[in-house]
Amino acid sequence: MPRVAPPYRSARPPLWLLLLGLPLLELYLLMQLGRLIGAAPAVGVVVFTGLLGALVLRQAGMGALARVQDSLRRGEAPDRVILDHFLLLLAGLALLVPGPLTDLAGLALLAPPVRALVLAWALRHLPPGGGAPPGAGGRVLEGEYEAVDRDKLEKGANR
Repeated sequence: MPRVAPPYRSARPPLWLLLLGLPLLELYLLMQLGRLIGAAPAVGVVVFTGLLGALVLRQAGMGALARVQDSLRRGEAPDRVILDHFLLLLAGLALLVPGPLTDLAGLALLAPPVRALVLAWALRHLPPGGGAPPGAGGRVLEGEYEAVDRDKLEKGANR
């Protein structure tokens, strides 16, 4: 009897584990913070970071288009500008999510040196141009084409 290979398993944890585990961890850490500094200050921190996140999202969104246009006007590729603003948007979203872990991640991404490190890592590890579309397999098919008018095509098929 032939042996069947076991099903492929990713080294990454399943998405459901992340979606369930992160909020539970955030809730646990928030409760520990409440025990440490008190309930009212802990709620104040959550409200403050949420407002800060909303402000960051607003500012990053408004400035992104202008910075991309400036870099295009200078003849530069806007990839660094786009990634930098993406990281700012990610920081704002992290600050909006209530919890100490995401707040620390969001605050860290607000620091330009941290964003520069993440940006350098991303530019080293992401494929240029965003990679091939799904299913392309990295192959390039070369060929020639001719634009044909629909009427000419139908007349040629009737011969």
